[in-house]
Amino acid sequence: MGDAQPNFNDVLCLNSNYRNYLFDHVNDVIDSIGATNIDGFFFDIFFLVPCDCHHCQKEMQRLGIDHTIEAERIRYCHLMLKEFKREMTTLIHQQVPKASVFYNGSHVGPYIKSSLEYYSHLEIESLPGGDWGYDNFPLVDRYARTLDKDIVGMTGKFHTSWGDFQSFKNIEALEYEVFQMLSFGAGCSIGDQLHPSGKLSPATYDLIGQVYSEVEQLEPELDNTQPTAEIGVITPESIWDNGMTLNESLIGCNRLLDELGYQFDIIDLKADFSKYKLIILPDIIEYDEESFIKLKQYMALGGKILLSYQSMDTGIYTENTLTGNLMKGYSSWDRDYIYILIIF
Repeated sequence: MGDAQPNFNDVLCLNSNYRNYLFDHVNDVIDSIGATNIDGFFFDIFFLVPCDCHHCQKEMQRLGIDHTIEAERIRYCHLMLKEFKREMTTLIHQQVPKASVFYNGSHVGPYIKSSLEYYSHLEIESLPGGDWGYDNFPLVDRYARTLDKDIVGMTGKFHTSWGDFQSFKNIEALEYEVFQMLSFGAGCSIGDQLHPSGKLSPATYDLIGQVYSEVEQLEPELDNTQPTAEIGVITPESIWDNGMTLNESLIGCNRLLDELGYQFDIIDLKADFSKYKLIILPDIIEYDEESFIKLKQYMALGGKILLSYQSMDTGIYTENTLTGNLMKGYSSWDRDYIYILIIF
């Protein structure tokens, strides 16, 4: 058993006997339902957990990873989850070759690239009334859509978040969320949960049906569409920590460009820059030599870059050959200027 999460679920270690149980369970589902009757598998609450159980300690020792350091345990968890996904997807596709497979960790970011081949598609869980907020879906989708996988957006019928059984999202909010998914090039999914009474709520499906009836009319216009972008915004994200909070500089950049009506993707430093006329590095994109050289090559071919605050900072009293600026230090003030409006 791993560390308890701050909600209603615990996390079971996939290095324990639970791993074998889960494989047996999937085999039983396939045998019981029949391969021809299965569309796909969705594995939920698939989080990165810095587990320090004896199973994980044993494997980390074998790999020369220091289990006493949390960051190292997270690094090991990446490796372990990748191996699990490989084994599980292989098992499923040996028996149900066309089955969709998705591992949901409530987020899609750069960390997923190392195991992307084991996903049939991507789903973006993002309930604006819950912990995600309204900034979340645009940021995550703008990154996910660069990974060459079909995408489905996922919200819920609840006013707040999962399990808010007595609430119903107002139709205008649900329309906004679903139409936003479509406009970003994603499919749409509206989640519900079976009430503890075991009865479906007719009001829930009346609500969902009203929105999906509008989606149905739009479907002919959505076939074979592809989002385009002329700007690439570099994300500062590297490892997802299972929280819902995205970087403030990325949120601010997203809001600014969105309000100005620009078309842009969110990318990482490994992406193909040649697709974009402008690359923006918001606030805290750390310097590394490989990325610095890649940006210089991009500029030499006519590309433009926009950096803010500390992005690609090469150090105090060192000339930044990307910008020509010489940094002399940081201001001792938390504001560099103040605008005062005096009304008589």
